[in-house]
Amino acid sequence: MLKKHYNKQTCVCFSLVCYVLCTILMLVKVEKVIAATECSSGSKSKARLIEGTLVARDGLRKLYVAVEISLESGWKTFWRHPGDTGGMPPYVDWSKSKNLAVAKIMFPKPKRIKSSIGDVIGYKHHVVLPIKIKPINTNQPIYFVLDFRYGICNKVCIPVYCELKSVIRYSQTNYMPLKLAKALKNVPIAIKPSSPNYPKIIRAELNQKRSTSELIIDALFPRGIMGADLFVESLSKVYLPVTKRIDMPTKNILRYRIDLRDNIDHTSLSTQKLRFTIVSDKISVEIERDFDRYEIPQRP
Repeated sequence: MLKKHYNKQTCVCFSLVCYVLCTILMLVKVEKVIAATECSSGSKSKARLIEGTLVARDGLRKLYVAVEISLESGWKTFWRHPGDTGGMPPYVDWSKSKNLAVAKIMFPKPKRIKSSIGDVIGYKHHVVLPIKIKPINTNQPIYFVLDFRYGICNKVCIPVYCELKSVIRYSQTNYMPLKLAKALKNVPIAIKPSSPNYPKIIRAELNQKRSTSELIIDALFPRGIMGADLFVESLSKVYLPVTKRIDMPTKNILRYRIDLRDNIDHTSLSTQKLRFTIVSDKISVEIERDFDRYEIPQRP
């Protein structure tokens, strides 16, 4: 009886192992098929398309395609605000696609990368840039064609130009690669300025002096300051230099400073809509707000 019972258990375990292995092989095969095209800049970087689907509670599918960039050690690529070193942010154009109703690119939280000529905002080693897409006709495939341009830097900077293509069938896609799921999780959450229990901007003050002007910003991190940083963009064409952390007033509040250069129209800054990207190890958020809603004392 013991021998017979042991044989049954062995058969059950063997069957489970075979099932798991077959499932893994099927997923690997799917990812190979949907990888479609890729481009490279020698051995320094490679870019390719991957895709995946999230099924919402109402049964509707959220369809994603993403650009996966792999970088050789020592090389970096840029966020949408490249920093103070004059880098090349990603450029995307999907106008050649067919049966594409909507496309929106998203950026996982970036890192501040120190260099001898200034701070870079971007990514090292590897990054996945998700693009949320929607077909015009869900019964027809999306012929996705992406003109993608990005910059990579080490001791020198190189522009990379790619045309990436993939055929995406809305009804058949039911797979979410782990790397794409992780990238989506790392995209900062868009919140309202008054959202409770999230990082927020509690003060933005424009100090104008005879020799220079500066923007002082206090950011609150209610869940702790591990990995904390702040990046600020103007949603118009006004360029803002990278923030510099200057001190820590309290435990979970960090103060940042932006040096406003001579070619910035300081008087128009108060009418700008700004986007604050507040990142940390716990949670990352994005807040869009008119600058004049903060306290802006004018100083001679």
